[in-house]
Amino acid sequence: MKAGTLKKRIEDIEADPRYKFAYSNDATATAKLIAVINLLMELTNDFNESTNKCNKWLIRLTWVIAILTLVMVVKMFIGR
Repeated sequence: MKAGTLKKRIEDIEADPRYKFAYSNDATATAKLIAVINLLMELTNDFNESTNKCNKWLIRLTWVIAILTLVMVVKMFIGR
């Protein structure tokens, strides 16, 4: 999620008349808390998706380095 989108979503939650704390009761506070928690869950899912892509690339690079190291060791012992 882009920073501008996140800022707009937070402003929307703050501006929503259902969530005004001036007239707050338990139900209103709970509804606002649920809206914020849902936003945080969406942010966490976005973060997990982006880090998952990076993790896959790191695993691939690790395998390439391991294979190249193995080739170097084998060539060192064979002497070619």
